[in-house]
Amino acid sequence: PTEIIYPTDWYPCNNVNQQRMIAEFLTALENYLEMKHVPISLLKLWSQTAPQGLRDQTLSSFLHYAPGGVDVYDGYHAFDKFRRE
Repeated sequence: PTEIIYPTDWYPCNNVNQQRMIAEFLTALENYLEMKHVPISLLKLWSQTAPQGLRDQTLSSFLHYAPGGVDVYDGYHAFDKFRRE
């Protein structure tokens, strides 16, 4: 990688101490990796690049069920051996 992608949609945090720790971590990461961060807005990027039929839908709305789909798949396959017995 040549850049650290830094999504800005949920920052700054309401908690000043948390925001300070995030900024310090980002600086340490930049120094360690010897690269800079690039601020991006995922929400803005989605509104500009989503498939035509989905641009009226927010990214949050589109992803609403995504974590559940992953959990269902993993949960189902965690019991493969049980179902075979």
